[in-house]
Amino acid sequence: MRGHDLMREWVDAVGKAGKKHVDALVRRLHVSPDVIYTGMPFGLMAGTAVFGVASVITYDDGTYSPSDLGKPAVIMPSWLRGPVYMTDVEDLVAWFPSRPDQWWLRCGASSFINEPAVMDAQREGSTLHLYASPLDWLRGGCRDDSAVILDWTGARLALGGLKITCHGLGLGEKVDRLLAGRKPEIMIVDSFPEQAAA
Repeated sequence: MRGHDLMREWVDAVGKAGKKHVDALVRRLHVSPDVIYTGMPFGLMAGTAVFGVASVITYDDGTYSPSDLGKPAVIMPSWLRGPVYMTDVEDLVAWFPSRPDQWWLRCGASSFINEPAVMDAQREGSTLHLYASPLDWLRGGCRDDSAVILDWTGARLALGGLKITCHGLGLGEKVDRLLAGRKPEIMIVDSFPEQAAA
């Protein structure tokens, strides 16, 4: 699948997202309205959207395809370096609000949501903030110094030696196991204590 085809799917998904979808993210899933209406820090070609909606069919290999016969899912982009050109969409991520801890990729090409943050941490030695899921990344404000690991195999090499703050104990433990022998500097914080109490 080529970048402009992914961009077309992304724009289509953004066009299908309406007030009821925004309300569900804000009221039921505790995403700040500021994140929804402001968009990612580097902006998007498809308005200032951080999510879209599409009906999808998921597959056991971790990918999905759009289908009118599928279930409605939240769609998020994985950008290569910000949306400067139509080919900058590396992949799309689909997840269901009823199960935000599981997701599927359109192409299986991305290791991270917001890979530019990983590249910046490698180059500048800055701290990379990791979130456990696309939903947690939205809840965390789509920080430009943060990412979500989509593909754990591909992430191992990229994360070795970085300073990392993991937003959640379970994520911190998983990153620690992943990087055994390539220890980065890891700090773990509980970013969403109110969700744990609910």
